[in-house]
Amino acid sequence: MTRIRHAEYPQYVWDKLPLPGAEESVLQLDQIFPVGEDPAGYELKEYRLGDDALVLLDEWILWLFTGSLPEQSILADIRRGLAEP
Repeated sequence: MTRIRHAEYPQYVWDKLPLPGAEESVLQLDQIFPVGEDPAGYELKEYRLGDDALVLLDEWILWLFTGSLPEQSILADIRRGLAEP
């Protein structure tokens, strides 16, 4: 789990929802799929990703699909910081 938290794999994202009692979870980006319009298939919550988080998620998906990450990206900065001893 530590390696996933440190963003070592492009297909895995560690997360913890901002809910009381929420546990850690791992998002597996190589298993994403579109959600239809049928409201029985999902439940909307009051939470949403902020603009910076959406940029980070876009970079993470780009890393997964292309295998590379721009040096000047937010995710690259985060990964460098997490790799420091």
